[in-house]
Amino acid sequence: MIVDVRTREEYVKSHVKGALNLPLSDLEYYIDFLKNKEVLLYCDTGHRAAMAAEFLSKQGIKASIIPTEELAKHTREGKPIICAINYLSIMPYEEYGEIMR
Repeated sequence: MIVDVRTREEYVKSHVKGALNLPLSDLEYYIDFLKNKEVLLYCDTGHRAAMAAEFLSKQGIKASIIPTEELAKHTREGKPIICAINYLSIMPYEEYGEIMR
């Protein structure tokens, strides 16, 4: 199982196709789900993946890191992110007026 330990926003923008997003900050809530699974972890720099691997190892879960140089070999998918501030700045006035009524 490939696990992306980055934030949800980073994951939506671009991730390894088929990867599951379990942010490092939420990993403790998925211990039961990850038990008895072989886990491959990644992030952009390898730092969060290393922290996740250490944490999971202490929980008895076999986890290894996909080296950052290997990530380029994986097919990626994602989509652009538009936050509310950006959306309001590009939204036509007519739409904005309807929302504000």
